[in-house]
Amino acid sequence: VTGESVLDVGCGTGLLLDYARPARYMGVDPSGAMLDRLLAKHPERRGDVVNAPLRSFVGDRVDVVVSLFGSASYLMDDELRRVPTLVRPGGRWLLMFYSEGYEPVTHAKTGVFPPTRTYAGLPEGRVSAFCDYTVVEGPG
Repeated sequence: VTGESVLDVGCGTGLLLDYARPARYMGVDPSGAMLDRLLAKHPERRGDVVNAPLRSFVGDRVDVVVSLFGSASYLMDDELRRVPTLVRPGGRWLLMFYSEGYEPVTHAKTGVFPPTRTYAGLPEGRVSAFCDYTVVEGPG
């Protein structure tokens, strides 16, 4: 994503920023506590993160939309359908969902089992597997 504009959906603590330096970055996450952790590591990104669900996000279209390591599993169907519309022509999106039957350790540790979604509502994309995740990639 170097040299590209990126929207990081469910950016959490900023894992993408720990490993990559996009030309332009915007993170959106409904958890203020997670964003506080991101900003503790990457204070220069203070103006680049939004504490909101994806359905409330307003911003420019980008080259790449990502939702990494299970974050996409928490998106509502209308949010999933919106993902491709956030990508510029010629851009792409990549979403990682929990694979069927996988229980995240955070669910077991907290006793909180939020509902999760699958990629069923997305436009057709390339589907692959990575560890405990189903990865769906598509064009904008």
